[in-house]
Amino acid sequence: MESREKQLKIPLPALEKPMKSVAFTGHRDIEKYPDFSARKLYEAVEECIKNGAENFYCGMARGFDMLAGECVLSLQKLYPQIRLVAYVPYEKQYEKMNDEEIARYMHLKNCADAEKSKTFFPEYVRWCMSYRNDRLVEAADTLIAFLRKDRGGTAYTVKKFLREKGERVIYL
Repeated sequence: MESREKQLKIPLPALEKPMKSVAFTGHRDIEKYPDFSARKLYEAVEECIKNGAENFYCGMARGFDMLAGECVLSLQKLYPQIRLVAYVPYEKQYEKMNDEEIARYMHLKNCADAEKSKTFFPEYVRWCMSYRNDRLVEAADTLIAFLRKDRGGTAYTVKKFLREKGERVIYL
């Protein structure tokens, strides 16, 4: 049986220091990836909590981000000290979502920590997603990533995190 650290691909140096804050990054089109496991996401978040993480930063995009946010809210029932922090790139980020996604988005936003959560721009600007991703990297000491593409926002965020914060990335 593989150790939990190897199973979740958590680098051993990541477990040497307690965690305080975790950010999520992953693909919006999560349904296209049959290897995605909500169970592994849940286990990774719980492992971070057990290592001291209390603040979980979510970019609020459909797909992986919203699943990660829902996972945090679910675990908040067992670990009331944890907080979901919503980092919204622009006010109407939900505009292109379907009705079910909008309901989930609004629930996450309403349940997120109001003092720490931020909306960065009143309207969409071309670089607002990158700006939000940069703020996620700044806020977190650990990154949970579902990465299957070499390009795009998720790849950008992982590369930036590795460059600026080191190898404390949990790959799902």
